[in-house]
Amino acid sequence: MENPQIREQYNHIIEKIKISLHTEKQCIAAYLLGSASHDLLWEWSDLQIAVILEDGYRGKPYYSLYEEDLIVALNLYSLTAFKEFIGAFCADDYLWKAFAKSTKLFSKDPMLDEWMEDAFYVGEVDRQKEMLLGFSGAVYYLNKAEKNFYIKENLENTIYFIPQIAENIAWIEIFKHREIPQRELIPQGKRLSPTVFEKIYDPLFSLKPDENANFSKESLQNILEQTVSYLKENTSFVYQPILAYLEKHGNSEGFCYETCPMGLASIMNGLSAAALPAAMEYRKKFRFLSRGKN
Repeated sequence: MENPQIREQYNHIIEKIKISLHTEKQCIAAYLLGSASHDLLWEWSDLQIAVILEDGYRGKPYYSLYEEDLIVALNLYSLTAFKEFIGAFCADDYLWKAFAKSTKLFSKDPMLDEWMEDAFYVGEVDRQKEMLLGFSGAVYYLNKAEKNFYIKENLENTIYFIPQIAENIAWIEIFKHREIPQRELIPQGKRLSPTVFEKIYDPLFSLKPDENANFSKESLQNILEQTVSYLKENTSFVYQPILAYLEKHGNSEGFCYETCPMGLASIMNGLSAAALPAAMEYRKKFRFLSRGKN
C-alpha cells in the first residue's frame, strides 16, 4: 500500500518544478515519467521529468535536481529530436515506453499535443514486425529448452529457459492486442491472454522436486509441448507477411523489416525451427525452411 505522505511530497515537488519550467520561454512542454505518473510510489521511487525545448537548445540532454531531499532527473529534448525519438517506434526502449504511460504536466504547443495522441498507436506494419520478433525469440529459447530437456536431460537448464520463452510469447500477445509493452511482459501477457500462460508458464510454480531433488519431467515436457502447440496455432497469423511474399515471389529476396535487429535470417529460422504446418508446403520449394541444428 502506498504511503499517502510520500505521494503528497512527490506531488508538491512536481508542482513546484512544473511552475518553474512553465515560466521558461524556450520550454514547450513537460511530461512526468515513471512510477509517479502511472504506478504506486515508495521511498526509493525516482522522480523523472522530460522537458521539451525549442530547437535552438544546445545544452546537455540530462540534468539532476535536488529538491527537498529528493533527486529529480530531467531529460531534455529539442522539439525536433523529441519527435524523431518518439516517432521511431522503439518498443524495446525503456524510455520510449515510459512516454507511452507518461502524464503531461503542461504543453504550450497544441500541435505537439495532437501529435502525442497518435504517437503510440500500434499500426499494422509495426504490429507485424514485433510479432515476428517475438515469435523468432520464442522459437530460439524453445530450441534451447528442448535441447536441454531431450538431449542433455538437464531439467534445471530447461526450467531456466521457460520464462524467456514466456516473455517472447507475451511480446506476441501484447502486439496482437495492439498494446505497448510494459517493463513486466509476462503479467501484461497474462492479463491479455490468461489461458495461454496457464499452459506455458504458470505450471512452473507448481513444480515440486521428488526425494532426489529432481523436478517432474512430465510437467516440463507438457510445458514444452504446449509451447509448440501455441506456435503452431499462431504461425499462419504471425508469418502472414512472409508467407504471402513467398507465395508471390518464390523466394525471400527483397523481403526486409529494417527494425529487426537479428535480421531476416532469424525470422526465417523462427519459422523453420518450429517445424510448423503452415510452412510445410513451402519446404519442398525452399530449402532454407529446413530445420537447423544446434
